Amino acid sequence: MKNMWNKITFGIVVIAVLVAIFVKPVILASNILFIFGIICVLAAVCVILADSKLFMGFWIRKQKRNSDWIDSKLEQEDKDLRKIASRKNEPIRFKPVTRFLLVIGVLTIALSIIITLV
Repeated sequence: MKNMWNKITFGIVVIAVLVAIFVKPVILASNILFIFGIICVLAAVCVILADSKLFMGFWIRKQKRNSDWIDSKLEQEDKDLRKIASRKNEPIRFKPVTRFLLVIGVLTIALSIIITLV
C-alpha cells in the first residue's frame, strides 16, 4: 500500500513537471502548480479537522438544578462531557490520504517557486 502511494505521488509530480515544461508561458505554469499545491494543502487541512472531532459535543447545554430528574441527567451529561473531552484531547492522527495531499501540495508549491526563480 505504501509503495502504491509513493508511485502515485511520483506520477503526479512528473505530470506537473511535464505540464510546466510544455506550457509556453512559464509564469502561467508556475501559477497553476502553485494553486494546485495550495488546494492540496487546504484539502489536507480539511481532512485533519474532520478527523479531529472538532465539533463533537457542542450541543450539550446546562440546565437549572431543580429536580432529581435534572440532577441525574446532568450527572449523565457530566460523564459524557468527560468522554468527549478525552476524545477531543487525543493526538492528531495523519491518515495516508492526508500525508499524500500534504506531500503533493508541498512538492508542487516548491516546484512552482523553483520554476519562477529559474
